[in-house]
Amino acid sequence: MTKHGTIRDSGSIGDKVLPKLTHAVRDVMIATKKAMLPWEHHLRVKATQDIIDRIGLEVADHYGPLVDKILEADDGTLDPAVRTFLEDSRSGEHQLKAVTGLLMGSVQSAIGLILSNELAPLVYPVVAANPHLAVDPQSAANAAAQRITSYGEGETAAAQQGYGPGQFGVLYSLANQYPPIADALEMYRRKKITLESLIICIERNATPKEFILPYQALANNELSLADAALAYLRSDITLAEARAIAEANGYTHEQLDIFIGNTGEPLGLEQLLEGLRRGFISEATTERGIKQSRIRNEWIPLALKLRYAPMSVADAVNAVVQNHLSDAEAARISKENGLDPSAYPILRETAGEPLSRTEMEQLYNRGLVTKADVTQALRESRLKNKYLTDAFDLHVRLLEPRILSSAVEFGAITHDEAVKRALEHGFSRADAEILVNSGSNRKLHTRHQQIVAAAETLYADNIISEAELRDAAKSAGFQATETDVIVKVAEYRRQAKWITTVLSVIRSKYVAHHIDETTATHYVDSLGLPASNRDELLAIWAMERAANTAQLTVAEILKATKKTTITPENALARLQAKGYSTDDAIILLEDI
Repeated sequence: MTKHGTIRDSGSIGDKVLPKLTHAVRDVMIATKKAMLPWEHHLRVKATQDIIDRIGLEVADHYGPLVDKILEADDGTLDPAVRTFLEDSRSGEHQLKAVTGLLMGSVQSAIGLILSNELAPLVYPVVAANPHLAVDPQSAANAAAQRITSYGEGETAAAQQGYGPGQFGVLYSLANQYPPIADALEMYRRKKITLESLIICIERNATPKEFILPYQALANNELSLADAALAYLRSDITLAEARAIAEANGYTHEQLDIFIGNTGEPLGLEQLLEGLRRGFISEATTERGIKQSRIRNEWIPLALKLRYAPMSVADAVNAVVQNHLSDAEAARISKENGLDPSAYPILRETAGEPLSRTEMEQLYNRGLVTKADVTQALRESRLKNKYLTDAFDLHVRLLEPRILSSAVEFGAITHDEAVKRALEHGFSRADAEILVNSGSNRKLHTRHQQIVAAAETLYADNIISEAELRDAAKSAGFQATETDVIVKVAEYRRQAKWITTVLSVIRSKYVAHHIDETTATHYVDSLGLPASNRDELLAIWAMERAANTAQLTVAEILKATKKTTITPENALARLQAKGYSTDDAIILLEDI
């Protein structure tokens, strides 16, 4: 060869010998390898076994004390197979078992846990003195998603551990918590998010693609089966539409029919019983209405018996008093109405009205009743007992005042006796004298008064003139000065009549709310009345105006109660305010 390692040109002796030598050496080496192969294999196996034996013994010696602690701590709960496994691994005789059991098996994890626990007090202070571990990339992404750190800080922490921006973006997207699909659908229904946002929420909940469109279809709720049944009963939808809604809710047509049958309410029990009483419905229909209500079926017989209400206690007692009902029947009716039986005799005795005081006194004056009878009748009236004696004394009647003057006029009684009797009527002595003296002058004076009174009335009504009134007074025997007084009085009467008429019109309009206070004041002032009189009239009219409020009639009260516009208690109070007794008012209310 040359100095560069190339082969020289052929023609030298080496070129011929070298190939032969090469083949000879190769053959010798192959033959030697074949001859040595069994011995080489034996040596290798022996060397490997020696290494394994050495490793097994060292592993058993190294981990032995810890395995011994585990075996010593066994209180009998350790599985026998596990205990055998640990003992074989500890012995060192089964080197492969020791290596695999102590170095590569679960025992290694248990021993590692023991070592970690024992070394922790030593390791933690050293680590805490110079900490360097960073937050793992997923935790950094979670912190950024929860706004604990910024996105940039999380991206930097991830980059320090070998995660690129794209990889951190994936971790950040995984850290974002998207609303559950149900919440997203509700937000979409309320127009809080768009359809695109809804689809993103569905996708981020790891929903397979084939379920995204069905989820979108759930954005619009179906009517509930109960609403569909009610809408059908109210003719808002057809039966076909109701069945379609039932199918969309997962119900069959038969189940829809059950809902329809359970939807709606029958009339109230009292209305059903009234319809039965009045012949509008049959007993079977009434029972069906009760079954459709919340009343248990076991009470249907009792409900049917309650269709008729017993006569009121007041009516039963009055019927006994009027001899239309026996005492026993009235007592039974009172008991059915809930009255204490001991109270019935008292009601029976107090029912009815006695004769009036004047009627009983007339009977006494005729000798038909005794004083005791009159006193008992007074006790059964509304008169207080302490006035019974005084009331009885009124049975003695006095001559009427007008008879006294006539009696004096015709000489049936003396002047002094007539004055005395007039005083008993409450007249003052002066008035009694005038009353008695009028008898002697009645004929002439009465005629004169009649003439003048008629003339004054005609003048007040503008039928005759003042001159005619004066002529009439003169013809009646009055002097000129007296005639002036008569004319003045007549003039006052005419003005008073006119003013009274106008005031009556103003009052009626104001009390009836046809004019307001300002208008009424203006009209009264136009009459020239003093301000004090005007204010007094307006004050009185104001009270009348306030009291002049329209009230519901009895028929309107009963109609409003039937429509439940007012409560039965309110209706009872209104009827009582109109003068009805409690029993009569209850009868009216029970008949609606």
